[in-house]
Amino acid sequence: MTGATVQQYVNAGYAKAASKIGNTYSQYRPASATAPAISSATLVTASLPAYFDPQVNFPADNPRQYGKAALKAVIDPTAVKPGDYLVGPERTYFVASIQDLMPVLVVYANESVTIERTVSNQNVGILPYGGERPSLMTPVLGSWPASVLLKGKKEKNPTGLGSDVPQTEMEILLPYAPGVSPMIEPADLLTLSTGIRYAIENVELTDLGYRLRASMVIT
Repeated sequence: MTGATVQQYVNAGYAKAASKIGNTYSQYRPASATAPAISSATLVTASLPAYFDPQVNFPADNPRQYGKAALKAVIDPTAVKPGDYLVGPERTYFVASIQDLMPVLVVYANESVTIERTVSNQNVGILPYGGERPSLMTPVLGSWPASVLLKGKKEKNPTGLGSDVPQTEMEILLPYAPGVSPMIEPADLLTLSTGIRYAIENVELTDLGYRLRASMVIT
């Protein structure tokens, strides 16, 4: 028996288990970085069975915990690709990684984010105001679900005012789909669906996708 044969049996086992214990999810596959990730244009199927668990133990006895975004999915690994979104009645996940013989790794997306980049003025001589302006912003990522969770220690109060509170860094996880995902850079501006804005400070890109650290923009 070869490794490829074992993988076929594993895939079939996950697919059968998902059909028995999973719920039905709609599957979306983003086609453009600057367009919404979830729309009628990106729908792959509306009836993909999947089950999510922090450990994939049977019986399932590992409820989700605070600050833990990554889960393992009982799902047919041949039906999904990294970067796919799975949308259910209550929760949205994205596929982070598909590894041989392993459960599919997914991330719970609790927010929707957009990312923009300031375009610097390349003219010479006397220049107009160079701060943030809508006319100088270019889209990088358009309305993609992401994991946005508290991370790190409190930072020093940026204004020194007694009524202000120290900031806490946020950790943002986003999928990386080759050929679709943009190259996110430090200093890009990230906006939540609630309108709260963050400045991206650090960018890490691995085979699991993007991990960003950001702080709230204070104006």
